[in-house]
Amino acid sequence: GVTRPVSAAPPSGEYIVTLNDGIDATSFAGAADVFSGVDVEQVYSVALGAFHARLTASAKARLAQDPGVRFISPNRIFNAFAQVLPTGVDRIEGDLSTVSAAGASVTTRVAVLDTGVTPGPDLNVQAIGANCLGGVGWSDLNGHGTHIAGIIGARNNADGVVGVAPGAPIYPIQVLDRSANGSDASILCGIEWVATVGKALGVRVANLSAGTFGHDDGKCGLTNADP
Repeated sequence: GVTRPVSAAPPSGEYIVTLNDGIDATSFAGAADVFSGVDVEQVYSVALGAFHARLTASAKARLAQDPGVRFISPNRIFNAFAQVLPTGVDRIEGDLSTVSAAGASVTTRVAVLDTGVTPGPDLNVQAIGANCLGGVGWSDLNGHGTHIAGIIGARNNADGVVGVAPGAPIYPIQVLDRSANGSDASILCGIEWVATVGKALGVRVANLSAGTFGHDDGKCGLTNADP
């Protein structure tokens, strides 16, 4: 859970400490937080056994030697991908789907991990969501998240555009700020929400249209220390 606000532009000294299988993240992070030079910000115990913390150089070196730690990596910056043109819906022939009949509504619940989502008559935005940036609410001050939500679930009601899954319930999870920037910490917070609260709510789909530098090592991040 979130213990302190997360900065979308983290200063140096912020890291994600990924733990080995079988290590209780909450207990480990609680014990580590007591030591000098360790300032735990968030703990991830479901989506990933890890925690976000500010570490001094000496504390980082000490933690890296702990047998419970798999690897320690910088808390990278994430940026939203460029907006996708609505013609993408046509290119995958979403308009030919049986769920796209006028007035029909999809019931599959979708979490949108983005800059937030602004409610409107063309979107079925739910009252439940999350803010992984340390703020209150999930109003979209950028527009990217609302745009993505429209691609996913804009209603087929002769207004605006129609989405791939018209009328799908949208759960706004704000992991990017008004400049469309986030971090490993905010992204992991969003994934943790999907794996816990979202799972309990019956959320079946999650969308994240953002990326950062790095590459796929073919081993789920174990080789290149990517949480």
